[in-house]
Amino acid sequence: LIEGANATMLDLDFGTYPYVTSSNPSIGSVCTGLGVPPKVIGNVTGIVNAYCTRVGEGPFPTELHDDINLKLRQIGGEFGTTTGRPRRCGWIDIPQLKYAAVINGFTNINLTKLDVLTGFDEVKIGSKYIHLGQELKSGPASSRTYSDTTIEYEVLPGWKEELKSLTDGVVEYSDHGRLYISDRAHIVFDFHQTIDAWNEKQLADKKLGTTNKGIGPSYSSKSMRNGLRIGDLRDMKYFEQRLRNLVKQLQTAYPGLEIDVDKELEYYNNVRGELISMTTDTITFVNDAIKEGKNVLIEGANA
Repeated sequence: LIEGANATMLDLDFGTYPYVTSSNPSIGSVCTGLGVPPKVIGNVTGIVNAYCTRVGEGPFPTELHDDINLKLRQIGGEFGTTTGRPRRCGWIDIPQLKYAAVINGFTNINLTKLDVLTGFDEVKIGSKYIHLGQELKSGPASSRTYSDTTIEYEVLPGWKEELKSLTDGVVEYSDHGRLYISDRAHIVFDFHQTIDAWNEKQLADKKLGTTNKGIGPSYSSKSMRNGLRIGDLRDMKYFEQRLRNLVKQLQTAYPGLEIDVDKELEYYNNVRGELISMTTDTITFVNDAIKEGKNVLIEGANA
């Protein structure tokens, strides 16, 4: 497995020159950098974000300059890994993706960070480059041409909830036993995400580059034994009691943290039926499958 550093559009020869890196992150460097003959290259997977980002200067046809840019950056954790610099964010760029596919000969695409787009009223897809009234069929060789290029968009309705997006996509997950949630799974609340962002901001120039998904603060609640599990939704009186205790403790630790407990309770009252229908004792579920001789694929989060 050979991984290319950076991205195709930063390639010294095929990228947005001169705003590129000093090497070739495209497929050709597999041969020139490792001495691997082209004929032994099998599958070529293109890793593609569901939206575009860029650090530093350079052309960016789909770049956003509004609150959506800020929201993408915060939810997606779009900050430079080494420098911590905020990344510029924009909608996905299909002409650029097609260009990268031609250069690299992708045999498949791995679309990532689609979940970041959850909650937007609409999602735009940059579909065409237009320069001087004509559609460009490839990525411009000149950065000046890039800067004078406009882009046409296709606009799609957004989705508010991940589970709803599954059913809208005709994926039946609950009635046919295709998706289960462990009754021991801890709930990541919106206020956990807020705390995640606060903690990162306090680190200033020593930022860790958190995703702002609230996972760390949720684990803190878990280790402090005041977190809430999915299984707690079976008894809403108990759920409410634990939620109010958790909020009280967090607001003591984080003065100024605003949490609308009634709104949280209303939300979980509305979704609890659907969640409970998918909730199971996964310890028994997985071990029973193993005893029956079934193959079980277990994926680790992160690396």
